[in-house]
Amino acid sequence: MIMEWAKVLLLVLTVGAVRSAQAQQPVLQGLTGRAGPSRHLLSSCDTTPFPELTPTFLESKVAGVEWAGADDQHVFIVSSKHAVWRSKDGGSTFEDVTERFNASIKGEEKVSISQIMSHKASPNLMLFMNSGEYMWTSNDYGETLNPHKNPGGFRGLGTTLKAHPTRPDWVLAHAKRPGCQLLDEVQMRCASDLLVSLNAFTDHTWTNLTANAAGKVAGFVDWGWGVTPCNKTSCDGLGLVDETVYSTMYEHAGDWDTAWDPDVHFVRSDDWFKTIKKKVPCGNQFELLGRQVYLAVSNKCPQDMAGKPRKVDPTAPPGITLHTSDDAGMSFKAACLPVALRQQGYELLETHDNAGAIVIVDYMVQMPMGNLQAS
Repeated sequence: MIMEWAKVLLLVLTVGAVRSAQAQQPVLQGLTGRAGPSRHLLSSCDTTPFPELTPTFLESKVAGVEWAGADDQHVFIVSSKHAVWRSKDGGSTFEDVTERFNASIKGEEKVSISQIMSHKASPNLMLFMNSGEYMWTSNDYGETLNPHKNPGGFRGLGTTLKAHPTRPDWVLAHAKRPGCQLLDEVQMRCASDLLVSLNAFTDHTWTNLTANAAGKVAGFVDWGWGVTPCNKTSCDGLGLVDETVYSTMYEHAGDWDTAWDPDVHFVRSDDWFKTIKKKVPCGNQFELLGRQVYLAVSNKCPQDMAGKPRKVDPTAPPGITLHTSDDAGMSFKAACLPVALRQQGYELLETHDNAGAIVIVDYMVQMPMGNLQAS
């Protein structure tokens, strides 16, 4: 059967190649002309020459690039040795501005910029996160820098920022707790807080959502703005508000200690976690695509989707089951795969029309010598 399909495939490719060659003949003839095989541009082609690119040599490899503004004139580069380079002419020339950051804090900590953000509506407003305890704001594309100590002493290393899709002043920050060391990840899960700023690019004040939860949340795992997909497709009728935040979290210190942990739960809050609008037991990781929420739920969960107790087979294989919601996370149903698989993970690819997703399933195959992971 494999050989038969191979013949069919070869036939299709051969036919396609013949047709492609036939279609190209007039083009090739136009390029070669009657005089012979020497190629030349047709009179209808655009002969406008492009300016020669001038390379810029940095002190180390490029680690990240950020364009500020729609005109692409202001470009920032962070190098692998943590230097910051700025261009004001679309990348034609660059200037090392690392010392400006260092001078603004009088060398209090090493300058090692880990993330750069520009305001989507007013790109002259910039936010620079250091790996240490400082962030900088700027209202003139980094010409002047205003240093700010991070609230609660959290460090930029291991912190991720996400701007709100429709409220450009709003920023979420997922930050490891102060005192957390890198090696803590080897021994135990390092607790992280979720913070929000409604003026991150100007006054730079932050609210800790873990504190807002008043004991309902011990640490945040996965997180994101609820209206993230709404700039690509309509979210009308879903009941989302600008303050909607989705997250996976655990309720007691030390609960998150295994992969696909039954002590990690999916939650939705519409008021900065003063209240929790919806909780899904054992929901570990989520993705927002189109109007759907895709949620990976631990197979070791002692509760069903409604929070009622259920029996768990201790001999059953670990892993997850994919659930989907089309009402903004208020209800979920298990995804129905064509075949039964020992699901271990997923990769979701958004369709071009933002209406759905292609789901790639990672699963385990039992073999005589052990389990084999496949997709």
